[in-house]
Amino acid sequence: MTRENVPLFISGENSYSGQREMSIQDILDKASFNRIDVSYIVALGLVAIADSMQSCYVAIVIPELTCIWSLSASQQSLVTSLTFMGTGFGGIFIGPLSDRLA
Repeated sequence: MTRENVPLFISGENSYSGQREMSIQDILDKASFNRIDVSYIVALGLVAIADSMQSCYVAIVIPELTCIWSLSASQQSLVTSLTFMGTGFGGIFIGPLSDRLA
């Protein structure tokens, strides 16, 4: 089978039901790409950047806090853990709120 002839059955449709089989290439040919899609990609990219910045800032800030506050290794671990726990709990509580506002 060539790449264009590979069938993709959607929701149990097949040749016995009388409906046309759609290949992956057919679906891609019918798909549109517009301004909204670009805005979604940009927004998700910015969210990914912001998420990765959190990991980077922890790596930068912890050594500075260690010097300023004279933190031990266990205290450094605690600050790092609390940072990520705050992110997790913030997502749990803010996520439903953002779903209602959107």
